[in-house]
Amino acid sequence: MSVTPTLTPREHAFVAAYLETHNATQAYIKAGYSPKGANANAARLIAKDSVSAAIQSGEASAQKRNIKTVDDVVERLSRIAFTGMSRFTMINADGDIKMDTSNCTPADLVNGGDKTGHGAAQNQASGGVPSAMARTLAA
Repeated sequence: MSVTPTLTPREHAFVAAYLETHNATQAYIKAGYSPKGANANAARLIAKDSVSAAIQSGEASAQKRNIKTVDDVVERLSRIAFTGMSRFTMINADGDIKMDTSNCTPADLVNGGDKTGHGAAQNQASGGVPSAMARTLAA
């Protein structure tokens, strides 16, 4: 069983700054250490087991958050990609694409399930569009 050593307040600040910038020298200075010799001292600090472990832990947490974010982005893009836009799209004689939302109902312009309770399948079946696009089209 390993015990995680505690970090000093400056080391905590260094870890937080490093996780933002991934630049040890900048993080060292931002944490309140002297800029003089920052490059060498930052390298020594980042080599400390406790600091290195804290950085690895922070990066693992960030990666988990990013995976969720990536999944959210893919889901939103899927909703947009599979939305039935033919009801709102017209091509004029010149070949220009025109969007006409004048016949849209409020249900057509739902947010695709985020907080409305409408899922992507219902949104797709009704020809709805995500709310950000709906606001753009309605403008």
